[in-house]
Amino acid sequence: MTAPKVEIACPFPGPRAFTEDTSPYFCGRENDIIRVVSGLLATEVSVLYGPSGVGKTSLLQAGVVPRLRNECRNAMVMYCNHWPPRDPLEPFRPAGSREPLRRLLHDAAKKEQALFIILDQFEEFLGIAEGEHIAELCEAINDEDTGADFLLSIREDCLARLDHLTNAIPDIFRRAVRLRPLSRSQAEQAIREPVARFPHKADAEVSVEEEFARDMADELATKQPDRGIDPLLIQIEMSTLWEAAVAAARQGTGKIVIDAQWVSRTFGDRDKVAESYVRTKALDPLQAEERRLLLRLHERLVSDSSQRRYLASSHIDQEFTEGERPKVREVLRKLVEAGVLTYLKSADQYLISLDRLAQPFRDWCVEKERDAGAAELERARSLQTGRAEQERATSRQLAERLLRAVPYMLLGAAGGSTASDPNRSVRLARRAAVEALLRNDGRALDIAGKLLSGALGSDMDASQPLEKLYDLSWRRFPADLSTVERGEFLLSENAPDTPRILRIPEAPPQVTPEPKAEDLLYGPAEEWS
Repeated sequence: MTAPKVEIACPFPGPRAFTEDTSPYFCGRENDIIRVVSGLLATEVSVLYGPSGVGKTSLLQAGVVPRLRNECRNAMVMYCNHWPPRDPLEPFRPAGSREPLRRLLHDAAKKEQALFIILDQFEEFLGIAEGEHIAELCEAINDEDTGADFLLSIREDCLARLDHLTNAIPDIFRRAVRLRPLSRSQAEQAIREPVARFPHKADAEVSVEEEFARDMADELATKQPDRGIDPLLIQIEMSTLWEAAVAAARQGTGKIVIDAQWVSRTFGDRDKVAESYVRTKALDPLQAEERRLLLRLHERLVSDSSQRRYLASSHIDQEFTEGERPKVREVLRKLVEAGVLTYLKSADQYLISLDRLAQPFRDWCVEKERDAGAAELERARSLQTGRAEQERATSRQLAERLLRAVPYMLLGAAGGSTASDPNRSVRLARRAAVEALLRNDGRALDIAGKLLSGALGSDMDASQPLEKLYDLSWRRFPADLSTVERGEFLLSENAPDTPRILRIPEAPPQVTPEPKAEDLLYGPAEEWS
């Protein structure tokens, strides 16, 4: 076993592909590595295909490339899985060069080195390459003088797109290798051997029980008997178990054996391991706004029965505003990076990566929707309580203003009942009340006083005695009888806030009738002029 080139914290990369640096922990694919390398050495062009997520990139980066470097000492291995839109063949050219690929390979052949060119995710190359780029690549593949051997790695659902190249490359399907999901024995190796190869830390020694590895492989195979075992699921679950085991070892005795009992104590059930990953590594880290956006589209990704659905980018354009779309795509990018979603670039669609992840994904979304609904209900209740309190305060304030307005209206109306123009007196009384409603007591007294002066046929300024009679601080009339300055009339309060004007003539006093407040407040609109 070759030691890793860089120090890593975990022998399981989770959703990320294995690389040349982590190749010592890439286990269970030995036979597949041999098949691919043999095909590459036997012919000028070969094809590797398989379903999305089956591990083609890991096989190439951590299996095929290191094997070629070790077994063909003089070989030059060129691996590419990134295709610039403007010039997909740019990774093979020197910086700033537009030299044809065929000529560049001729120059490399002069150095008498074997040349292996591996084109990974070739479906993306076909999706963006112009006709001239495809023709340039085909010329390089068909040129025997270059001495280069090509391997095209493509997703299985895009394999038919290579039919368009059969005229230019007749032998393109001569050596085609299909990468299948893991078998039980391969899965058991992928579970147990990386841990056995990983150098133990002084404070955390972790191992995997053989029986646990065998039972886990059996369980995964039983759940999908016709499809084999998805390596991504193993990487996700084992990386989660590894992190929990290391943390437990450092907090305890320093040694942890991953077995059924430990998993049960830590997670409650092995089915909860994938759920823990989905929550802690993908969904819980989302910000509040990102969660709200995800909840608006999660039904496009998973059905009520937890079946995976394809989410097309066109749905994002239809259901979100122009300002929201970049934020939605950023959320989806994070979920792709976490391995929960797969982005199918050729179809511009998103899909939950594994059937096993669909249920915990939906459970999390339903839970957050319920929490959001409860929080919204609480906010609504709080708003309703605040609104009711505000309405009560407004009612109290209105009642207070009405109470303080009524005396001015009664003053004016009582005096105006003897005036020559009763309608004008009523309007003036209302104006006095309006001033009172606006908390302008001085103005209200002035209007009511002038009205009384006119009604009594006097030139006196009645606002002065009225101000004395009406307590501005308490906004009520005194309960006892009071006389105005000239002694021409009396004002009495024989009931709360119900004043009566008493004229003092030679004859016995006549009490003016008390007008109804509602008649003064709600008269015809034209009387307010």
